[in-house]
Amino acid sequence: MCSSDLLLISSVLPFHSSTSLTLLTLSQLSSSNWETVLEGFATLNKLLQVPVYKQDLHLIILSITNHVGNLRSQVARAAIQSCTNLVQKFGERLEQDSNIIADKLLDRTSDTNKFIRSDAVNGLQFIVATSSVQRCMNILEQGAQHRNGLVRATVGRLTLQFIHRVGVDVALGEYGERLLPMLVRLLQDGSQEAR
Repeated sequence: MCSSDLLLISSVLPFHSSTSLTLLTLSQLSSSNWETVLEGFATLNKLLQVPVYKQDLHLIILSITNHVGNLRSQVARAAIQSCTNLVQKFGERLEQDSNIIADKLLDRTSDTNKFIRSDAVNGLQFIVATSSVQRCMNILEQGAQHRNGLVRATVGRLTLQFIHRVGVDVALGEYGERLLPMLVRLLQDGSQEAR
């Protein structure tokens, strides 16, 4: 069954299970046609309205993150917004996949397109707000070592959000050994935006 058959079926039949929607979403997202990929993101929004199995969620995330770096801005932006929607909806259930999403979003925070950059920062803010403290520290440490100054500047702002979230006492007490060297590196950064 090809993706056009699945599209025809999806337009005629209502979906009663997340499995059929998941298959359609994955089929559309794996297409080489960018318009079909955009339809896949629309189908994903329908999928978010029904219960999704954790193993299906992982496959969907892998498929979406492949499109975050797409050169066509419409596809990239839809992928970034879908990542943000997934983080908003599933939060803690995405704990294992939050590193994959954050790595892709961090790369897009230095994009020349301000809408893509803004969407990527928004997604990262949701990750910092919903992920476990340990996971946030790992993401922030990796981002602070990024080769791009704009990405490191974003990490600096996300670190501030993280400190507000956990509190200064906890941040410096329990995570001070990891947090302070990272902050010193950011303060000594050659990029003015990161400082």
